[in-house]
Amino acid sequence: MSLDVNGNPLVEECQQHDFMVMYTAPEVASAFASLYANEDGLLDKMWNFWSVVSEKFATNQHVIGYDILNEPWCANMYHNASLFTHPESFDRDVLFPLEQQASQTVRAKDTEHFIFFEPSQFPDTLPFFGGYTLPLGYPETPGGDANLDKQVLNDHTYCCQADPAVCATGEPPLDTREFCRAFH
Repeated sequence: MSLDVNGNPLVEECQQHDFMVMYTAPEVASAFASLYANEDGLLDKMWNFWSVVSEKFATNQHVIGYDILNEPWCANMYHNASLFTHPESFDRDVLFPLEQQASQTVRAKDTEHFIFFEPSQFPDTLPFFGGYTLPLGYPETPGGDANLDKQVLNDHTYCCQADPAVCATGEPPLDTREFCRAFH
């Protein structure tokens, strides 16, 4: 395997593997678990980042909003399988407080732009038996009632979840659009 100057695999090496194989690797789960547990102050650093970003773009008319944590993974499901089988609990117990803090952090600098929040990804829509959608575990919106008009549920779904063969070459081809539409 070819590595960069920091000892990390080259992007070209990573692109030889299916995204789902890479994203569900134990190392990725451990990295998310470290973030959520604030190991080495990772979460504190993330809040500092969003504080700076939201202050910088608070008056920028070309910014729609902030996607705080894109596709959060329910880590670490290799140590606790219920995180994967019951993502609504993970959403409620881990992501909801995280998104509340995100809202407070951004709103301290920017009261106008949207904040996109997301439940844990992939386990919320299972392709088995024609598709099974699990409930969102958020008891309310992370930004509270005062900010209802500035929050967006940014859930993701991918046709590849219905049938990995659909994405064998990367993205679903156009001729699978009806299959994908039915899945979504």
